[in-house]
Amino acid sequence: MQTEQPRSGGPWTWLVGAGLLVAVASVWLFGFRAPGLVLGGVLALAGSARLVLPTRLAGTLAVRSRLVDVVTLWVLAGAVVALALTAPST
Repeated sequence: MQTEQPRSGGPWTWLVGAGLLVAVASVWLFGFRAPGLVLGGVLALAGSARLVLPTRLAGTLAVRSRLVDVVTLWVLAGAVVALALTAPST
């Protein structure tokens, strides 16, 4: 019986984490609109990476089935971008 190796974070997890940190840190510089767009882009990129990468290379982006992960990330990306575009500019 072969046991599955535990998934490490991998480069995609670090890339998504770095994008989230950049988005949160830039709120103080740019208000809410630009960081919201960055955050939406990071979520869309994570969903696209989950779509094209095999599960063993997706690392911690692979939480549920591929379809559920991709749809969840893309819906969240769309919602964040919509909210960012309706935020008042400063």
